Amino acid sequence: EQPEYSSWVEIYHRYGQDLPFTDWAACLGTTQDAFDPVANLEKKLGRKLPERQEIWAEQAQKSLNRAMQQPVLPGVLDVLNRADQLGLVLAVASSSDRSWVMRHLERLDLARRFQCIYTKDEVSPVKPDPGLYLAAVQHLGVQPTEALAFEDSPNGIRAAKAAGMICVAAPNPLSIKLDLSQADFFIPSFAAQPLDDILNRANKLLENNHHC
Repeated sequence: EQPEYSSWVEIYHRYGQDLPFTDWAACLGTTQDAFDPVANLEKKLGRKLPERQEIWAEQAQKSLNRAMQQPVLPGVLDVLNRADQLGLVLAVASSSDRSWVMRHLERLDLARRFQCIYTKDEVSPVKPDPGLYLAAVQHLGVQPTEALAFEDSPNGIRAAKAAGMICVAAPNPLSIKLDLSQADFFIPSFAAQPLDDILNRANKLLENNHHC
């Protein structure tokens, strides 16, 4: 999200306008239909922009150039390696389109780590609807209550909870500014806690829920 947002901010500044993060955050974890940055810019300027398509194309290229430089986030490989050791099955459930998801998973050599990958090309509607998560757990052959979701946006957290899953908020540098309180618990990053500790916390929550 950082490359996506920063490239829009740069374009807005060229037109003498600001794009507050709180405005743009509406589309975090769901489709960009939730917020149209060009329409918003036109509203601020009080005029239509004939170069609409050029703006979208420029932003997409800027964002992609920046995203392609991003490494795997700290701690992610440790979590994936430990999940392999424990024999856990893994899935990706993303509101983005498949080409975008696969481009980055393959670039980082992560695609092979997941038993299934569901995107907006396979499942509609996307988050906050639970459909993506329900499709993923069904493919993995587990019940939602046996699965753990890692999420970095309020829309994603709502989707995971609506699917009946325990949800861990693991924000990125942008989404840490948002209200992630609907998650069952919070980790500041994947490097902050070993996977075993996260699983223990989740299992305790499940036990407490069964006693209620």
